[in-house]
Amino acid sequence: MIARLLSHRVAAALLLLTATLFLGFRALSVRIDPGAESVLPSKGPDLRDLRAFNAEFGADEVIVLALHSPELFTKEGLQIVDRLTREASKLPHVHRVVSPTNVQDLDGDELGPLVVAPYAQVLSGATSPKAMGAGLASHPLYGGLLVSRDAHTVAILLDVERSEGRSDYRSRLVGRVRRLAASAGRGFTVHVAGIPVEKVDVAESVRHDQKVFAPLILGILAAATFALYRHPVGVLVPLGVVVASLLWTLGIYSAAGLSLNPVTSLITPVVLVVSVEGAIHLINHHLKARAAGLPPEESLTRAFELSKAPCFNAAFTTAAGFASLVFFPVPALREFGVFTAAGVMIS
Repeated sequence: MIARLLSHRVAAALLLLTATLFLGFRALSVRIDPGAESVLPSKGPDLRDLRAFNAEFGADEVIVLALHSPELFTKEGLQIVDRLTREASKLPHVHRVVSPTNVQDLDGDELGPLVVAPYAQVLSGATSPKAMGAGLASHPLYGGLLVSRDAHTVAILLDVERSEGRSDYRSRLVGRVRRLAASAGRGFTVHVAGIPVEKVDVAESVRHDQKVFAPLILGILAAATFALYRHPVGVLVPLGVVVASLLWTLGIYSAAGLSLNPVTSLITPVVLVVSVEGAIHLINHHLKARAAGLPPEESLTRAFELSKAPCFNAAFTTAAGFASLVFFPVPALREFGVFTAAGVMIS
């Protein structure tokens, strides 16, 4: 095998480079999905209950913009809440906005029930801002939901439309909501929360970890191999195997239409660490053969013959251990096991 590769080294190198560039491009475009479905057992009540909840109540895509100030229920404070409410309703993918300044309530007289808008009554002078706050704070529905019991905190609820097949709308929306919250001005403590915000932050954490730990591990491997061999080839060959193995693994993962999640993001550090050992064994046998006086091509052939069985067996048993996760009912664990096993065998 080594003799054939060496006799067609240019074609073999071009083939490897082409495959690595193609799969590397796919690896760079891998999506991140921090949703709950991938970490719930596929055969059990949890996933079934989640899907039933989403079908009944329109999913859990609600963003909460909370404002805290002792001066909320003043004329100026309510104007700010109303402005934020109106601007939030204009954001893309926002289906509905509920806040203290647009909610309606029921009242009544001898003629029957009436629909009233508490903030409209403030604007008309029929009631005071302080009385509006006290009424909403003690309301059986809005008290504790839109207005805290002490009337010092209010919530603006943004009901978000889910866009299937798109992964970037949520992060853009959360960013715009955070900028909107920052415009509340001084005197307000503002928080943005909710499941969409959590998903965006988890995805950003996964993306940050990929950007930090992959270069960090490569740097450690480069330093260790340079300290071991004191020669560029001793660094470039193991790193070439490591990088190509990772790009092929993530490229195939992306081509399969899968998205990284907090569990499968661990594929990157595991593949980087376990894929270096085969190259180290090959280099060691090659250097030993060269020290014995063999020419380069013969030393590569001997190194391959000495390394292929133990390195394959070591990789195969490692891959089998990871592949055993396919029997777990959690999709994220299955994907992690299968593709980490593939990365080990690719290396």
